[in-house]
Amino acid sequence: MSNNAEQTFTGAKSKQSLIHARELFSAGKILEAKHTIETVLLQEPENLDALFLLGGLAGQLNEFDKAIVLLEKLLTLNPSFIAAYNNLALAYEFSGDWDKAVSTYQTAIELSDTTPELLNNLGDLYRKMGKWDLALQQFNIALDKNPTNENTLLNIANVYSEQKKYQQAEDILKNLVNNHTQNPKVYNNYAGLCNLLERSEDAENFSRKALSLNPNYPQALSNLGIALVRESNFSEAETVLNKAIQIMPTLVDAYINLGFLYHNIGQFDKALTTYNKAIELDPKNDFPRWYRSFSNLLLGNFEQAWKDYEYGFTCGDRLVRNLSFPTWHPQGNFSDDLLVIAEQGVGDQIMFASCLQDLQKNHKHIILECERRLKPLFKRSFPNITVVGTKQNKEINWISNYPNISSQIAIGSLPYFFRNDFSEFPNQQSYLSADQDAVQKWQARYEKLGPGYKIGISWRAGNKVETKKRSSELLSWLPLLKTKNCYFINLQYGNHKDEIDQFQQETGIQIHDWDDSDSMQNIDDFAAQIKALDLVISMGNTNVHLAGSLGVPAWCIIPYVPSWRWLFQGSRSPWYQSVKIYRQATMNNWTDTIKTVSNDLQSITSSKTEF
Repeated sequence: MSNNAEQTFTGAKSKQSLIHARELFSAGKILEAKHTIETVLLQEPENLDALFLLGGLAGQLNEFDKAIVLLEKLLTLNPSFIAAYNNLALAYEFSGDWDKAVSTYQTAIELSDTTPELLNNLGDLYRKMGKWDLALQQFNIALDKNPTNENTLLNIANVYSEQKKYQQAEDILKNLVNNHTQNPKVYNNYAGLCNLLERSEDAENFSRKALSLNPNYPQALSNLGIALVRESNFSEAETVLNKAIQIMPTLVDAYINLGFLYHNIGQFDKALTTYNKAIELDPKNDFPRWYRSFSNLLLGNFEQAWKDYEYGFTCGDRLVRNLSFPTWHPQGNFSDDLLVIAEQGVGDQIMFASCLQDLQKNHKHIILECERRLKPLFKRSFPNITVVGTKQNKEINWISNYPNISSQIAIGSLPYFFRNDFSEFPNQQSYLSADQDAVQKWQARYEKLGPGYKIGISWRAGNKVETKKRSSELLSWLPLLKTKNCYFINLQYGNHKDEIDQFQQETGIQIHDWDDSDSMQNIDDFAAQIKALDLVISMGNTNVHLAGSLGVPAWCIIPYVPSWRWLFQGSRSPWYQSVKIYRQATMNNWTDTIKTVSNDLQSITSSKTEF
């Protein structure tokens, strides 16, 4: 009797302890919840509820091996515990054993009559595996069982987003929002999509809506944090990202976003530490390594940086064609045809092309793919290389013209082999050659302006997210543009006629321009235009890359935390001998930087010395 009474008492006490553990977990006190459950299991090693809770909690803490042991033990004791199959599959999934995860989900689905959650999880795993058709198949089966299941609709939106079918993804999310959903996950996922589309204001609004429904939603805090970083609201961003990590210490995305914040305010040691923590939590996640590369590149830690830079492929940020040729290595066959694949923008292709001379020492026959507008310039500059200009789309029929290709390398991967230290950057004044007839044409035009220095200017740079950070207003250049004995030539790409006209009306200073100067279409002629100049003064954009590669003196004006291409310190670029760098001393303050440039220009022009 006493033994039975003791057993009943212990069971009741354990039940109460497990209820308390759930309360602790809900309050974000994960380690306290873990300790409470472990105490129950010490007394009752086969308590199914305790095994289930501790297995799920171990998964939350990224202790996947422990989760697998606990949940497998539970299923040995009770093979029909469906929820345990689900958590076990998740543990397999996050430990990287995706085949076991798939089979575990399938077993659970066979055993269960109500399977939308399992179908959703299996479909989401297929999504992570890149098996989008199989993922959509599972989600559609789940929808047949429950046509209004929001989680299923969200999962379908995620697949569309990864397929870059952004409008289809947004249509689903917008419909859910318009139906006045109170599911915070809907608003959080919408925020994530807006962050992906670089619509930070929308991302902030949807994140805040999710948080109004669940103030302790770590993923929503993480999405809000990255939106605030892009809006330069760094203080609040740091607060919300740290809160996300406090609530969920294993949320890798929050660490990545926090690292991105520290990078953007120039605290690179903190950025690297934070990225390293994300890698420690999820070694299979390539994004923290990819972002870590930028911090190391700015610091000049090239060897580690270029290793991490290769993860841009798996992250989807370095887009190249998926060709079947083996990846090139310096120990490859010197006589075979090597294909160098184009990637990224015009400026990057120009910069990475500085490595081609090193590559030619390692390979005899090179086929260089480039952005089609660069073909004439590259063909002239690298006469021993076969240059193919393309639109960098999916069309690869041109490959059939080169049947002897045996290996390939993306042009952005060349520094991995040839630029691992400052000493490996060659001391060369130029490596691209402009069309001399076109150069003479532009020199003749400039001479008609009169005696004096001919200086090309460009005051804007960056994509739609970075434009504000990397750009200035033309009017703020007035101290510089008042310099005597100078003629200023417009190099700014895009249509800025109205801005230039207004500047001229307000100041009386003329910015010279020609209708046939087209940097967007005729890059070869534009290179000649730059080559004919005495000096280029520009924000850090393609104009600087062109000037530096042609050996034209260029003054590059960059923000406090610049693009990784310009490093974080120093007045010279290792990529280009002719480029001098002018940096913001403090964030968002162009006035002092422009004043420094203006003073240097006046000093040189008044003394008539070389740039």
